[in-house]
Amino acid sequence: MRYTLNLQDSESFLSLIWHSIPEARPLTPPSKPRSLGDCVRRLASIDRPFAQLVEGYPWFKRCSLIDEGFCYARFGLLVLTCADENEKKETPRGSYYMYDGNHKGIVLAKKILRKELDYRPIEALLLKPRRC
Repeated sequence: MRYTLNLQDSESFLSLIWHSIPEARPLTPPSKPRSLGDCVRRLASIDRPFAQLVEGYPWFKRCSLIDEGFCYARFGLLVLTCADENEKKETPRGSYYMYDGNHKGIVLAKKILRKELDYRPIEALLLKPRRC
């Protein structure tokens, strides 16, 4: 089933659980919480823009491009699914798992926490049951 959600506030958005992949490891150390808020705080602590992360982690190239030309009008939907037990345990304050939209999601989270722009409600598609 598919449901449409509207993430009305930044807290709802920043509680989304980001993926844990080797290609994005600087922001998702093993066994650490990985809500968007957690990951962006790690980005701030290493004090490197996405363009510099590309040097060791090419996955961030798309983030760099989105960051440079960010526009809410082109943001589109995020695709979410229910968090599994491991994700809930690892990120207890997390809400849904980000199934799709990880690049643009982390860019928007960075812009919000650095006060580069104000949060606007985001639409999301919630897939239930969870997809593999």
